[in-house]
This record gives sequence, C-alpha cells and structure tokens, in this order.
Amino acid sequence: RGIKAQMLKDFGRADITLGDYQVHARGSKELPVWGIPDVLTAMYSEPYKNGKKRVMQGESYIELVQFPKDGLPEIESVINYGSSSRPESQHYTDQMEMFVGKQTKKMTLDKSKVLNDAVRVYSPK
Repeated sequence: RGIKAQMLKDFGRADITLGDYQVHARGSKELPVWGIPDVLTAMYSEPYKNGKKRVMQGESYIELVQFPKDGLPEIESVINYGSSSRPESQHYTDQMEMFVGKQTKKMTLDKSKVLNDAVRVYSPK
C-alpha cells in the first residue's frame, strides 16, 4: 500500500504537516510536535490513533542556567508534560504548551521567594 493512499485514508489529503501526523499526547491533551530521530531535538514516535504517531521518547527536561558573578543562578526550565504523573493533578499536562512552543519558565533558588509563592508547604515523612 502506498504512502499517498495511506495519507488519504487517514487524513483525507496528502499535503499534511508533521504536526498533523506526529503529536505530543498525554491524557486527553494532544498537541502537534516537531522532531525526528537523529537530530539535535530528537523525537521518536510510535503508532497512536487515526493514522497519527505519538512521541514516546526524546526531548524531556530542559534547563538553562546562567551563573552571574554575584547572587543566585538565573534558571529557566520546561518539562515535556508536567511535573506530576497523576492524571488528576493540575500539573499532569501544564507544561505541554510551553514545551511544544519552545518556551521556558523562570525558576529560583531563593528560598524566601519559593516559600512565598508556594501553594502548599509540607514535609515528607
């Protein structure tokens, strides 16, 4: 079976973009995503649904750190899904758009700012 026939069957046309074919998916969220094997931002995908492929390994946690002469490091980061593996958590998919959009968020090692901005503070047992 030819590729064109498969594209017409799965997508109704042959002129699709990579993001039509390959997605970044978790739970009910599905976003178009870049990446192919053997490049700087390598992504490996597997069959998913409706003719699509789902990225299952490759880029994940990205962190950029600058070390100024004085003061704390300046940190930016993003993780491919979110910081929770629990589907009911608000952090299960909350970084997917940033990741796909190649954006980062600011982080800090300033303990007073972390505690001030915390939603919840607890001590593991």
